[in-house]
Amino acid sequence: MKNGKALAMVAVVGLGLWAWKKGKLPAIPPAPREMPVWELIEPPPPVIKPPVTETPSIPLDVWQALTQQQLEGLPVTHQVDIVGVEPYNKTAQPIAIGDTGFYIWGQTEFGSTVVSKKPPETYAAWEWM
Repeated sequence: MKNGKALAMVAVVGLGLWAWKKGKLPAIPPAPREMPVWELIEPPPPVIKPPVTETPSIPLDVWQALTQQQLEGLPVTHQVDIVGVEPYNKTAQPIAIGDTGFYIWGQTEFGSTVVSKKPPETYAAWEWM
């Protein structure tokens, strides 16, 4: 009895393999693929950097260490404006002083550096005295 069952089993498996190889049986579908963890995780959003604004600046400690002679060498233009009641030559662009919020706006005829948070012409004349 045991031999008969074993022989029948071998015959069925052999017949099945022969039929599958000849294409008479449908192909066995592949087992469902398990997705790797990295495919399940969403990629991080792209980093959007703000545009670089090319404003001149000078670190606060460098500003504090400048001598009067170095301050007199500031790059000023021929544009003149008024600070209080005194004319001053403007820099091409305001120069930020570190992250203090103060800017260098230019230089007076007597060599004084014009430093303020807002454009000097927005202040009343008495505020410069």
